[in-house]
Amino acid sequence: MVEAVVVVVVVVVVVVVVVVVVVVHVVVIVVVVVVVVVVVVVVVVAVVVVVVHVVVVHVMAVVIVVVVVVVVVVVVVVVVVVVVVVVVVAVVVVVVVVVVVVTVVVVHVIAAAAVAVVVNEEMMRSSLEVRAAVVAATTSAAT
Repeated sequence: MVEAVVVVVVVVVVVVVVVVVVVVHVVVIVVVVVVVVVVVVVVVVAVVVVVVHVVVVHVMAVVIVVVVVVVVVVVVVVVVVVVVVVVVVAVVVVVVVVVVVVTVVVVHVIAAAAVAVVVNEEMMRSSLEVRAAVVAATTSAAT
């Protein structure tokens, strides 16, 4: 029975870990796609900035470039923060799963040891009772 519970717990833990790993990979892929899209947008905006620079005053072009650079820096910082948060959450989930599995295994080992001790004591008590009965029967038969 204990082995079946341990097997079920291990299977559940493995499924949870696999799901977490898949989710983390999907999130990382989404983040990479977002970064690629941001880079493409930055390139397009840079081309537009160059065209505007030719058309409008140099000051306006500088202002636009500064705004674009600030936006790109903010987007990159946000993407990096999201990736770090996802990785930290994944690590925490894996650590929690490992702690739960180790706890379950330790509890089952302790429970199995306690059951073995109780069974051993009961067997010794039964053995002593049988011996006492045999001695009593032998003594009463001899007298």
